[in-house]
Amino acid sequence: MLCTSCVHWTVELFSYSALEERWTKLIGNVITPGYKDKFIKESKKQSLDFDNTYLSFKYCSKGCLDRFYIMRNPRDDKPKKMVSTCSSYSTSAAAKEGIPVPGPLWTICTTESHGVSRIGGQLFYPGLYENSTYFRIPAHSNILPELNVSGNCVICDSSFEHGIRIHEVSHFCCNKHYLEWWRARNPEMFKKLNKD
Repeated sequence: MLCTSCVHWTVELFSYSALEERWTKLIGNVITPGYKDKFIKESKKQSLDFDNTYLSFKYCSKGCLDRFYIMRNPRDDKPKKMVSTCSSYSTSAAAKEGIPVPGPLWTICTTESHGVSRIGGQLFYPGLYENSTYFRIPAHSNILPELNVSGNCVICDSSFEHGIRIHEVSHFCCNKHYLEWWRARNPEMFKKLNKD
C-alpha cells in the first residue's frame, strides 16, 4: 500500500489563498507560516505579484497526511512519508466521492467532551482517531459501535485491523465509510444535521 498508487494521492498547482483554503478543509487547523514564506520567496524570484504566484504541491486529498509537500521538479510526485496502514487507501475512483470527512459536524473540538453527545436530536459516539483528528459518529438505532476491531469493510471490501463494527450489522474500515452507510439508512436525519 503506497500513497502513489492510491486515488487520493494528488499533485496540484496552488496560489497561496487556494492552498490555505484546501489546507483548512483537509488538515483542519491554521496553515503553518513556512508555506506563505515559500510563496513570498517565489513571487520575488519570479517578479510576480504574490496573488499571481503558483507553486506545485503533492498531498493526500483525504487529509491522511498532515502536510502538503512542495514539488521540487515535475517528476517529484512521490510521497515523502510512507503510510502502510491507511484506512482511506483505495485504487477505486468511487472512493473519491461521498461524505466530506473531516467536516465540522463529524470532528470533535479540543474543548468538547470525547464522550457520548447529542446534536440536533441525534445521538453521537466517539469514532476512530484518524488523521490526527478525533471524530464523532452518529448512532445507528441504539447500537453502540465497537472501535478498533478487525474485519472487512461493507463499503469498499478492504480488510482492516482498526475499524468500526456495528455488532450483528456491519464492519467499516473508517469513519467515512460508516457515515456513508449510516446516511443511506438515516437520510432525513443526515439532511437535518447538514443544513447550512
